[in-house]
Amino acid sequence: MKRKTPNHCTPRNNQPLKVKLIRLVLLALPFTLFIQSCQNTPTKTIQPEDVNFKWEAKDPILDAFMFDEEDWIAIKDPSIVQHEGQWHLFCTLRGKERSHAMVYTAFDDFENAA
Repeated sequence: MKRKTPNHCTPRNNQPLKVKLIRLVLLALPFTLFIQSCQNTPTKTIQPEDVNFKWEAKDPILDAFMFDEEDWIAIKDPSIVQHEGQWHLFCTLRGKERSHAMVYTAFDDFENAA
């Protein structure tokens, strides 16, 4: 004996075409309106003459040095973060004898970053 499935339990793929089209339109409408609003938003192109910018070169903030009996020749990829009042600096040192080494240091103020 085969049981009849109640109407509210029928799978969606058995819905009439009209219901499927209405669902599709209702799903696509917000996306279409969003795309159209983005296209109508005016944009402003900034020209180089609109910006007052000038490079200024000073002494290096960070430089390679003699450390751990190795003469390091370059500093690569410095990353700095501030956490709980301390600055934490991570970087890679490049050397002649050893190819590289990771370095970490922390300080509270850049004036004390020796």
